[in-house]
Amino acid sequence: MSFLPNPETVLLHFYQWVGGSSQASVIKQRFISHDMQLVKYQDFFKKLLDGFAEQFEWETEQAEIFQFYFLSLAKQLDTFNQKIHSYRANEQQVNWEVLARFHLPQLGRWCALLMNDERLSKDWVELLPKYDTQKQCLVMPVASAMHWLLAHYGDSVDALASDRCEQFPYQHFKEKESVLRTLHHWKASKLPDAITIREYFPDEWQLRFQSDNPPTMRQIRQRFLLARLIQAAFQKAHAYFSPNSDITSSDLHENKAWQLVYIGKYIFDLTVFSRQKFADEHRAEQWFEEQLGDYGKAVFASVLTSNSNDEIMARVKSQFPNLPENFSNKTDNVQSLTRYLMTLNGDEPLLDFFHIDPQTNQLIQQQRISVYQQYKRDGKAYLTACLALNPITAKAFGISPQPEKVIADCDSLTVIKGLLDSGLFLHNKKISRLLIERAEKLSQAPDDVLFVIKARLHRYLYTDQRRNDKHAAASVKQLLEQALRHPCAQFSQAQLLNYQARDALSRNDFAAAKQFYRQALDASKTGCYGDWRGRVGLDLLALETFDRKLVPNNHETYYRDMLAGGVFNCFIKVDLPDSLEDTVEELLLQDNHWETLYQPYYGFENQRIKMDKDNATIIQTFFKLISDEPFIEQKAVDWILQHKKILAKSLPSVEGGNPLMMLLKLISQLQKHHDIANQQEIGKMIFAMRRAALLLVKYAPESLNNRDFKQQNPLIFPSEWADYELIELMLQQGSRPDTLDYQGMTPLHAIIKTHSQACLDLMLAVNPDLTVKTTDGQTLLHTAAKVGNLYAVEILLKRQPELQNVRDCHDHTALEQAKRVLANSDYWWSVTSSIQKPLSQHHWQLIIDKLS
Repeated sequence: MSFLPNPETVLLHFYQWVGGSSQASVIKQRFISHDMQLVKYQDFFKKLLDGFAEQFEWETEQAEIFQFYFLSLAKQLDTFNQKIHSYRANEQQVNWEVLARFHLPQLGRWCALLMNDERLSKDWVELLPKYDTQKQCLVMPVASAMHWLLAHYGDSVDALASDRCEQFPYQHFKEKESVLRTLHHWKASKLPDAITIREYFPDEWQLRFQSDNPPTMRQIRQRFLLARLIQAAFQKAHAYFSPNSDITSSDLHENKAWQLVYIGKYIFDLTVFSRQKFADEHRAEQWFEEQLGDYGKAVFASVLTSNSNDEIMARVKSQFPNLPENFSNKTDNVQSLTRYLMTLNGDEPLLDFFHIDPQTNQLIQQQRISVYQQYKRDGKAYLTACLALNPITAKAFGISPQPEKVIADCDSLTVIKGLLDSGLFLHNKKISRLLIERAEKLSQAPDDVLFVIKARLHRYLYTDQRRNDKHAAASVKQLLEQALRHPCAQFSQAQLLNYQARDALSRNDFAAAKQFYRQALDASKTGCYGDWRGRVGLDLLALETFDRKLVPNNHETYYRDMLAGGVFNCFIKVDLPDSLEDTVEELLLQDNHWETLYQPYYGFENQRIKMDKDNATIIQTFFKLISDEPFIEQKAVDWILQHKKILAKSLPSVEGGNPLMMLLKLISQLQKHHDIANQQEIGKMIFAMRRAALLLVKYAPESLNNRDFKQQNPLIFPSEWADYELIELMLQQGSRPDTLDYQGMTPLHAIIKTHSQACLDLMLAVNPDLTVKTTDGQTLLHTAAKVGNLYAVEILLKRQPELQNVRDCHDHTALEQAKRVLANSDYWWSVTSSIQKPLSQHHWQLIIDKLS
């Protein structure tokens, strides 16, 4: 198995090449492998980006442009890491194809567009390795930078060294010799040290230039630093792809690093010419794609901007208008690359994209176009089959769905594999069975045989077939034995270990399941296995929290695997989709991933149902006590006193909490319920639950020490609906109103939103910390200003006047927050709707006056 470099690796290389400060090896390794806490990761990531910009001495706009495009490249890198299965292909083959077909063309395209918009200097193009017709070899970037400097200076290297030493004399006799030797090394393309670049060209040097437009010392430093960066990357690519060739060779076949530059420059030049030729952007893009020709469109599809003109795609777009603009191109990119990698055995030489010999070049292009056309035919057949097999789309296009005929008429194993891999028909027992049988009939190579075995395993272990088929356990055992003995099993380790984990879980062997899952995670980090790392991370998170509360510090590692493995559509951990707690709530509680993951084989006892019954007995008994009519309070009190230790403990579930937390959350949900027809019944339920909550707080105060998986304490819930009696009792029993949850919210924030002066006074009477902040920097004063709580604003300003100057993560003070509400009618409407109070604009003006 091979592995693509991730964005973290690329950023670290960039950072080091421009002379960034050294970092501990263990930190770098954890950063690259995502084995670092998210907070530390984000700090380190920002440190690298900021350090890179600092080395180049960029202005804010330049730094932002770099960060934007680096993050775009990072997302592209992540996409390939998360979607490509490399099979037998070796590391060079995978990286060669990805760099040449996608990243270099994309970089060439971006640079041309930035230069056209005058957001990137034209000078950098001169620093790319280029062919010297006189010397008949490549000139390296550092040598080009020296030629550029000497051209501006108008004299020799010796004169330049003398000039510098005259202005900055040193005591040592050999100083000029040292400077002269270093400059000659640079002229001969030796990679300069980043520190030396800064030392040799200080701002104080009054260099006598002869050119009309002389550069500043800062521009010289930037030029040499960029030359160093480009040359370092070029040297690494050369050593990786063609170590036995001369780095200055201009033979595209011999020097693969030069071929990569050639590809990027080819797309760059076409883009520049298109913008010079046409002022109209749309026409320029049309011309650009016309000039690419069949070969360019086939191989460098990632830079295409137009939609597919394919008739079927056009019809699909008409039925599904929300598909992305580049849907066909983007899906073809990854799928065609994966299909190509499937054909490699790992010992083939790297296949060129361009060749210096015209005849060879034509042959290369014909081969690539032929392969691409086959992929297009397969893609069209795949799309046609998808439409025909799906009853909804089949009806929309007037197709009579006949699964047996559609599948039997398909003679392409690639198409059948694609249909099985997509998972679109996994839960359709008939279609999935027919697809597997057809794949088995079309199989010829050993890889195909293993694919069929894995497809059967997937069908058992990802559907309810394992629960309903009494032979499922025996069948899966037999299939696993066949798969593990197969000669190609080493190229599917992550999947097979995952299947072993699901098999163990279905047999109620939880310990073995965890072990297999961890092995699957380790395997997924050693090569390109598509999104298996993310899938396994999610399953492990569900398994680890099967009977225990989520502990972010312990369980965040699986969340990082999910982020790195493509569960979320984001770049790793920079633009997080949600927090770990929100993800758990969405995937494990609302979507109930556990129910999909854990389905015991036929005849095996469902451990979750058994555990729920055991744990629910005490809760059910308690609910019966509080709901019985007539209600006998002493009976409920006696029961609470008898079971108070158990009642205070966290429930064995990912959500955590205890019976008191459960009651309060149910009340909170019912308080927001607006079912007019059942309002009386809901009122009775709230009354009974609230009565029970009061008894629990009074006679089992230990319950107040419990927190759920979001670090919420019980007091925050009655604070949401300003329950004076319940809040007062909780405060008397020692509950704190300044306890932060996972987002930094506190009962104080909650009570301010209700506008209850009495409840706020209750909380303030226990002298809470009034400087608490949410994770986005919102103080209590920010919240009071935002929701229009004039009373809270006055109290907070009196008790904690320094809050007036505190800025949140968006650099807003409480005053600016209030002004925003007053100025933006939509924002005012959203605020008043959330607090359900029709506060006038005059009311916010009073708040602004208080804060001013």
